[in-house]
Order: sequence, then C-alpha cells, then structure tokens
Amino acid sequence: MKINIQTKLIASYVFIVLVAILIVSVVADYSVNRHFSHFHSAEINGSEGEPPEDDGLGRGGGGRGERRGYHAAQKFLSDVKDSLIWAALGAIAVAVILSLVISRRIVNPTRKIIDATKEIAAGDYSKRVEIYSSDEIGELGIALNRMAESLEKIETMRRELVSNVSHELATPLTNISGYLEALNDKVIKGEEPTRKTLELLREETQRLTSMVTDLRELSAIESSTSKLNLESVNLNELMYKITYEFKPRFRKKGIIFSAKTPSDLPEVKADKNRLVQIIVNLLNNAISYTQDGGKVEISAKPVNGYIEVEISDTGIGIPEKDIPHIFERFYRGDKSRSRETGGTGIGLAIVKELVQAHGGEISVKSDEGRGATFSFTMPIM
Repeated sequence: MKINIQTKLIASYVFIVLVAILIVSVVADYSVNRHFSHFHSAEINGSEGEPPEDDGLGRGGGGRGERRGYHAAQKFLSDVKDSLIWAALGAIAVAVILSLVISRRIVNPTRKIIDATKEIAAGDYSKRVEIYSSDEIGELGIALNRMAESLEKIETMRRELVSNVSHELATPLTNISGYLEALNDKVIKGEEPTRKTLELLREETQRLTSMVTDLRELSAIESSTSKLNLESVNLNELMYKITYEFKPRFRKKGIIFSAKTPSDLPEVKADKNRLVQIIVNLLNNAISYTQDGGKVEISAKPVNGYIEVEISDTGIGIPEKDIPHIFERFYRGDKSRSRETGGTGIGLAIVKELVQAHGGEISVKSDEGRGATFSFTMPIM
C-alpha cells in the first residue's frame, strides 16, 4: 500500500501528540494518587492526634488540626503541580526525540538524492540511489535513477558517435590525402592522374559530402528545426511514382519487384517530401542487401487508424544480435552493414526519426540469410 509524505507527516504529528498526552496522563494519574494518599493520611493523623480546641462558644475550634489539614492540602496541590510540570517537560523531551527520529527518516533519503544529483551533474552518470519507500521521495529516487540511466545511455551514444564519425571520415580522408601526397612527392608517374584515380577521388569526395549532408539532416530532425509540412497524401499515387523511378535499378540488378496496395487505401497525414525520403531510403536499403535474382516487395494496409507500409526483401538479412541496433547512427554488423554495401550508416537513423516525427512507429523483422522486412506506420488523414 502506497503512503504519501503528507499522510506520513500527519500520522507522525498525531503519534507524537498522543505519546505526549499518554505521558502526561500516566504521570498525572500516578502523582495524584500518590500525593492524595499522603494528603489523606495527613488529614486522618491530624484529626486523631489532637482534639479540636474550644472557641469559647461551645464549638470545636479550627485549631491546630485545621491548620495541619490546610498545610497538607497546600502540599498536595504543590506536589501535583510539580509532577505535572515534570510530566510536561518529559513529554516535550520525548516529542523532540521522536520528531528528530521521524524527520531524520524523511530527510536522510532526500539528502542522498541531493548528493546523487550533484555527482550526476558532475558527470558521474553511473550513480544510482537506493529506494527505501514507495512515497513521493521513493518516486523521486526512481525518476532520478531513470534520468541517470538515460544520461548514461546518451553519453555512451555520444562517445560512440564521435568515434564512428572519426572512423568513417578517416578512410576517405586518408585515401585523398595519400593520393595528393603521392602527387606532390611525384611518386605517381605521369603529368596527369589516371581516370581510375580521379574516379576514386570523386567517389571518396562524394562519400564525405553525403555523410556530412546526412549528419546535418539528422541533427536538424532531432533538434526539431526541420518542420513538417503535414498534408493529405495519396499513398497509392506516391508509391506508384517512387516504384516507377526504381524499376530501372531493379532490372539492372535482376531483382523481381512487386507492389501490393488496395485501391481504396485511405490518405495519410504526412509531409509528402519526407514520406518519399522514408520510402526511398528503405528501398535503397533493400536493393543494397538483396543479391541478383532476389525479390523486393512493398505493400500497404490500414491498421487501427494508421496505414502500415511494409518493404520486404530476400536479401542477406540481419543477424539477430544486430536487430536492436539497426537504427543507430553508423551501426554496422559483420555482413549486412559492411562498408562495401552500406551507405553512410545514417539512412536508417534518419528514417526512424522521420517516422516518429509523424507520430508513427518503425520496426524490423529478419531471418539471417533469408531477408528482412521493414514496416512503418503513418496516421490516416
């Protein structure tokens, strides 16, 4: 059962008050009974010890016995008063001790969270706090742990990104630099570079340009500086135009291509240019990893207020261990993400960001050696 801090504080206040009342009541009861017994004994002894003196009018006077009874009553009241004062002081002391204990149980977890926050702010994203309760402080600790976990993951991704970018840029830059150095040192014979060398330099330069363009585009999408121009898009017409443009590439590689979409497919709410980019990137991916004579199929169908688009191929597939990372920037598996077949390694990351920006989802299923199926959703207009 979850108990919040407010309830705990109210319960602690009531508990402390009840303890104080209990202490005062017990002490008062004990003190009154004790002192009243002494007072009663003094009264009896005072009455039996001396007969009352005559006041001259035939009445028993208020002599020494009455005075002794008066003094006993005064002593009784004084003793009770002192007992109540000590009881109150004892109750206050107990209340203070209980308050310190209860407040410490509440404050200590908060201090630990503050200390952990400082360490996380200093860059120690591995720091976690122990959760002792299910109240608001416990929820705060859980939220802090989740934040630290996210920051640690982001920091890991940042380091990997820097490492991957450095690695990806190093190869073409090394090739270009090596050739230019060879020309400068006149290692390469001839006055002009060969056509093959120029083609190599052009490919490496295009690769660098494409990588920088993709990085800038991915950064713009993630930072929301790239706005979507949402409109009603006829997906059937759009897919027909895209697949028509891709047919020469499929024929050249000997890939059998087919499209399956119902004629009454509802229109989707999307940025037309971005939707084209998503489909083109996925088709490029399918062509890159499908051998000659393979098959590629694109289909679409309505599913729970969305249109689900699937692009499947009979290519080399994706190893199971690589599937969770397939949409990460620059991620490359042993075969399916090799530099020879792959592009910049950012295309699928851009696809994922664009799909999510539209409010859809993207996923992949694959059997290694038997192909892969990428599917994404777009909201119906």
